[in-house]
Amino acid sequence: MNGNHAPVATPLFFAVLDGDNPRDWLLYGKTFSELMAETRSAAEPYAVTRELLQQYRVEFEPIMVSPQDLLEEDRLDKVVGIIIDALPKDGLENDLRRKLEIVRGHIRQVIRRCQADNGAMFKRFGYQFWFVTSDARTIADFVQSVRDLAGDMLRGTTGYDIAYILEKDYLKHHISAYLSRIYFELGSGR
Repeated sequence: MNGNHAPVATPLFFAVLDGDNPRDWLLYGKTFSELMAETRSAAEPYAVTRELLQQYRVEFEPIMVSPQDLLEEDRLDKVVGIIIDALPKDGLENDLRRKLEIVRGHIRQVIRRCQADNGAMFKRFGYQFWFVTSDARTIADFVQSVRDLAGDMLRGTTGYDIAYILEKDYLKHHISAYLSRIYFELGSGR
């Protein structure tokens, strides 16, 4: 038990890949920043003991900047994933091809900046790729390309996971499940 000590803060950042301004991305009838504020306040880790909640404070934070600004981000050691807009739209194939290059650049930058940092969060907990879509089949080739890229670029780390956000409630569920996993890993000494 942690006693009177403050919980150990563990901030975990997710990059957001939409357009030039992810804050204004309209998703499920709200801007993404509104949706994330609402979802983060409602998401609670599943089945985590009171003791772990007293020992640790895991924080899920989105980084909502343009793709170029994301490459300049100074908190890359705390980035553990990326949320990607893959919703069906006109020009989806070109959009996804462009996003694959942005993902490649982002992962390259994270690895380069954190090369000597064994405490980098993606090295401890793995890297998450969350695809926001209404039809996972339409993005199957894109997801496979991301898997290939991740398998190659993240080799030697704790790996990566893929998840789909198919509706609004999935976002809350994925955040809650992810927070739970991190609390359990922290509790086991990871």
